[in-house]
Formats: sequence, C-alpha cells, structure tokens
Amino acid sequence: MTREEIKTELADLLELAKSHEAAVDSLKQCMEDEQEKMRSAVSSYEAKHRELFNAEMSAKGLTWCTCCRGTFPESGVHLLLLEGTKEVSSGYEGSCYGYENFSKLHRVCSACREEVVNQHGKHGRFNRVANGQTKFYAFSVEKREDGNYVRKFGDWHKLDGEQCKLPEIPLGLFELLVSLWEFPPRVELCYKHGGPRVAVYEPVQKMEMVNSGQTASVEA
Repeated sequence: MTREEIKTELADLLELAKSHEAAVDSLKQCMEDEQEKMRSAVSSYEAKHRELFNAEMSAKGLTWCTCCRGTFPESGVHLLLLEGTKEVSSGYEGSCYGYENFSKLHRVCSACREEVVNQHGKHGRFNRVANGQTKFYAFSVEKREDGNYVRKFGDWHKLDGEQCKLPEIPLGLFELLVSLWEFPPRVELCYKHGGPRVAVYEPVQKMEMVNSGQTASVEA
C-alpha cells in the first residue's frame, strides 16, 4: 500500500473508532436510564408492599410492640415517649465516652409497659470525669384528633412530627407475617460488579416466633 492509501485507511479506522465510541456512550446512557427506571419501580413496589402489609394488619386488628417485637391486638398496646440520657462510647476499646440525650416514641404491650414504667425516673451515678449521668423517663402519650400529646410531670404537650415517628417493624417479624399471609415476594436492589440487580425474596413458611425467651403464636 502506498503512503496515501495507508493515511486514508488510518482516517477511516479513526472514524470507525469514534463511531463505536459514540455507540458505547449511547448504550451507557440507555443503561443508566433503564437502571433509574428499575430503581423507581423497585421503590414503588416496596411502598405498595408495605401498604398492603399495613392494610392486612389493620384488617386483622393487629399491631406490634416496638420493645419486645411481639404481635398484639391494637386495643392491647399503649403509646409511651421514652426519654433520658444514655452513656455512649467510641474510639479504641471504648476509650472515649460521654452521654447523649434520647427521645423516642414507642408502642408497647402491657407487659413491656409495666416493665418500662417501673424504670421511670431512674438515674445512674453521676460521672465526674464525663460530667454526666444516665437518666430514664417513660411518659404516657395520648392520641387525639389533632395529633399525639405527651403528659410530662402533670402537663400535656403536643408532640411535633419528628417525635411522632415509631420504629419500623423488624425485618424478621415482617417476613414472618408476610409468609403466614401468603404475600407477594419482597424485593430490593442489590449492587454487584455488573451494577444494580433486583433481588426477590420469597416468603419462608414459619408458624411461630420466639420472643424474649417465649414462643408467641401469630394468628394467620
């Protein structure tokens, strides 16, 4: 081949390489668009799955205790605001420690309520080094038409939106109940080397749950 022919072929190969590069970029963009659609579909599925679960719980008149994680009739639970100060540690072998305030709404069964209320007003020994001490309070909460109200030392106060959030149902209890009620499978995104994938978890058939050393049967 002459030099001119080689130059012409090089120009053609460069143009071909750029064409393939553009095709790859287009495929990448298409893949990113489809991945975003997949994330949106999984997110919508999870929301609807939880909506179905809540509807099933409501239809059966059931709820769960956020302390012992057992299932109970809705009429057999109580709302409590647990507040206080707890000891926290960090660093190597917990070498750094201090105290942190907490405030969390809980829905508790009668047994847990009795146990928690018995701890109301309990204070730990004052730590002079960390300049603090543990404290624990359990305040009754009343649900009214315009929101939740907590009674603290004789006075009622309305809880703000953030304080009204209850802990999410534990995954183990959630999976147990959906297996008993023949729910559609649970799905979530898992990330691997090839990118996000849809993981499908079929309900595992179980008939009992072990809770706080006791076996609690769940009505199917």
